[in-house]
Amino acid sequence: METELEIVSELTRKLIAENATTVMQQEEYKRRYDALAQRYRDAEDRARELQSQKVTRRFQADVIESFMNEIRAFDDSLPVKYSDRLWLNLIDRVTVYEDGRLVFRFKNGTEITETL
Repeated sequence: METELEIVSELTRKLIAENATTVMQQEEYKRRYDALAQRYRDAEDRARELQSQKVTRRFQADVIESFMNEIRAFDDSLPVKYSDRLWLNLIDRVTVYEDGRLVFRFKNGTEITETL
């Protein structure tokens, strides 16, 4: 998304320079400028959304890692890789929503939401 923002910024700069140095219909200039401005706003919104997801996933990873460390502390013989038994012992329930969200509720009360 950073690359997209840079590209749109450069395209906007070039459009402004073109308008300043050549005869250009102002309606056409405004149409092209508005389209670039909208593209930039959309890219900014997407970048913010991705950054928010990144922060959320880091937090979720920390929660899971902490939980796994607690499990390992109980008994070194516990499995550290996935198994059906581990799943059944960790997960209380998974709720699937029509919009593609999955909410995993762990037995310790922690919830993690993922989107398909």
